[in-house]
Amino acid sequence: MNNTIRQATTHQTEMQILIHNRLIFFKSRFFLICQCQISQLIFHDPTHKSATQATSIPQPHNCKRKPLNQ
Repeated sequence: MNNTIRQATTHQTEMQILIHNRLIFFKSRFFLICQCQISQLIFHDPTHKSATQATSIPQPHNCKRKPLNQ
């Protein structure tokens, strides 16, 4: 049982590293993508879809900052 948990944790960590590395790659390649878009990919995607989403947003995005009081 313990071994299964350890394998799952290792897999999750590997996924996170892989996604992080891909995001760094996309960040450097498509540096016109605004920072908030990259942040959304990293912080608002718990389902590990980040790497595939990152491939689909080479086009520039409008980044409008939300007012702080919202």
